[in-house]
Amino acid sequence: MIPRRPLGVVLGGLFFWAAGGSRGIVSAGDCGAKMTKPTLGEIKQAISVVVKLLKEYPSLPREERELDRILYAYFKGRYPNASRQKGVVFSGGTRGRIDFRLGGTNPAVIELAVRSQDGGNIGVGGNKPELGKLSRVPQAQAKVRVLLLVDLNSRPVSFQSLKNGYDAYHLGRGKFERQPVSVVYASLEEVHRFPWSPYRQR
Repeated sequence: MIPRRPLGVVLGGLFFWAAGGSRGIVSAGDCGAKMTKPTLGEIKQAISVVVKLLKEYPSLPREERELDRILYAYFKGRYPNASRQKGVVFSGGTRGRIDFRLGGTNPAVIELAVRSQDGGNIGVGGNKPELGKLSRVPQAQAKVRVLLLVDLNSRPVSFQSLKNGYDAYHLGRGKFERQPVSVVYASLEEVHRFPWSPYRQR
């Protein structure tokens, strides 16, 4: 049986691993200044790495805030400019917060939604506000926008039905600036991504 480890040990290990430790996907020489341009592919890879490591432990996170801490440890180790609950000014002048922002020359903003064994909504019905926030982050503040859906339930939802729900939703009419969002879906076995448009598809 794998021994239980305190959350702090798990977080510390992820930070070391992401920063190019002995088990990292990048070498120590690739860290620091070079890790300042987060891309959609790297964010997709990040959740793949985190889910793979979580499966090595006897219990999975049961709440979004638990996975939030783990992801932040990974992001912070890989991107020194990473921050959480970042304040942003949306198109139209309103203010709010985004779960994660990865700074650098290609800044990314990320909203997180989790479905655990205890439940949680990763469908479009529960994440319309998150899509609205992400789509209204101006280009000056983010070049990459990601809604990260993590399904840790032993019976994952159907990816196709999930995608169909998001494809059918749009933000309606409005003159405010809107940007497309990348939706990344990760279960315990697979990771997918698809684009979401705030505009009605014809």
